[in-house]
Amino acid sequence: DSWGSLASFGWKASVGKLQDLPASFPWDGARVKINSSDGDVTTDYYAIRWKGTWQEYSNIATYENGLRKLPLLNNMPIVIERQGAGSANPGSFIARLLDTSDQLRPPLVGNTENNKAPNFVGKKIKQIFYINGRICLASGDSLSFSQTDVIWNFYASTIINVLPGDTIEVKIASEKILEILRVAIFQSGLLIMTSEGQYLFNTEQGISPATVIVNKLSNYAYNDSGGTVYDGDSIVFSGFTGDTSRIYRYRVARLTSENKAIDLTIQIPTYLKGEVINIANFVEDGTLIVLTKDSKKLYLYREVISGDTMVQSAWFTWDFSTLFTGDFDYILHIMIIDDYLYLITATDVCKIHMGLKVFDESYEHKDLGTHPYPSTIELTKWRPKQTVAQVQTPRGRLQLRTATVSLTGEAVLQVFKEDRDFTQEKPITTNKSINILSNTDKTVLSIINDNTKPFTISGIAYSGTYRTKGK
Repeated sequence: DSWGSLASFGWKASVGKLQDLPASFPWDGARVKINSSDGDVTTDYYAIRWKGTWQEYSNIATYENGLRKLPLLNNMPIVIERQGAGSANPGSFIARLLDTSDQLRPPLVGNTENNKAPNFVGKKIKQIFYINGRICLASGDSLSFSQTDVIWNFYASTIINVLPGDTIEVKIASEKILEILRVAIFQSGLLIMTSEGQYLFNTEQGISPATVIVNKLSNYAYNDSGGTVYDGDSIVFSGFTGDTSRIYRYRVARLTSENKAIDLTIQIPTYLKGEVINIANFVEDGTLIVLTKDSKKLYLYREVISGDTMVQSAWFTWDFSTLFTGDFDYILHIMIIDDYLYLITATDVCKIHMGLKVFDESYEHKDLGTHPYPSTIELTKWRPKQTVAQVQTPRGRLQLRTATVSLTGEAVLQVFKEDRDFTQEKPITTNKSINILSNTDKTVLSIINDNTKPFTISGIAYSGTYRTKGK
């Protein structure tokens, strides 16, 4: 060119990676292929072009044989629709793919290395939910968030820059292989239940690639059969080991905003018999109601909170065995609607007014009249302490002589002696003492309320002897 090649310009049709491109380029609109690592430009490449800066070139129809060879997610999502009155089968349901405009978007830029398929492809999807303008799918050990406000796009819209609204892939880091079992949306973020404990995905600063923070919260064993329930300012869930269940609560402290996960059954680790299959919450008074598998009994929990401190708590039971008398007439599910607790069995649906504590005799599916159901609190689940430092006395070393209970209201004080298979009951309205004369590990002391009148326990006093030798 008479200038020693100094006046000539040219460019390669393809490069191996973005970093091989020059910082500036003299031809507006020029296109360059970015090859995959194996160099196969015919099956896996993408193209960019120069428009003052390097930009993705995503017009598939006008650029050779297509830009991408990534899996197209064209088999989801599926919508289930109820057929209306004008259809061939009114009231029936049909399942179909969403319209093309609403299906998962195909990838338009990048290749399999820098714009990978989302983690849920080819895996079982455990949960799907919507948060902050994104759809999130939980699968394996990962959460896949769609692009903001383009909820069915799970591929990056650009591979040159990272944008706040880009898709996000969150992998839960753990020393052991884990599986996400459930995700609960909470005021401070996402509570992620896994096979290896609980994690908190903090969303207080929004959800973007730059704000992803996931921290380990607790190591409680999670039982997915019981699910989770939102309890005002906390989330309640269950664990199951052996033949007993535990109930846990995750709460953000009101005054300090500190995240706390506590065991509500730490003082009574063997109280809940069987695997929890359902948890309900009566918001009016904060009562938690727990149902276990193959049971005619409900476990209930109440507590009093002052500031960030729990000052009083109690577990008690409601027993329906005298009402559901069939051998397999178990409670299958519970739910709370307005002021009513609904009990569902294989043959009946019943409802209880949570304020009156009686069955609704007008409920059309089953008329149980106004029979109250017994409420039981087992007092000896908390054994007397020997010293301040000890949580409970060694089994069998404390022999109880008497127990005195102070309360207001009406109830029945009951003692069951396991070693003698003997039960004694006394009505109680204020203060009442009852003889025990048995070891603590052989005695069950309970207060039973079988009417609609409330009662309040103000004190329990034990007397007995402590043996320093022997069992």
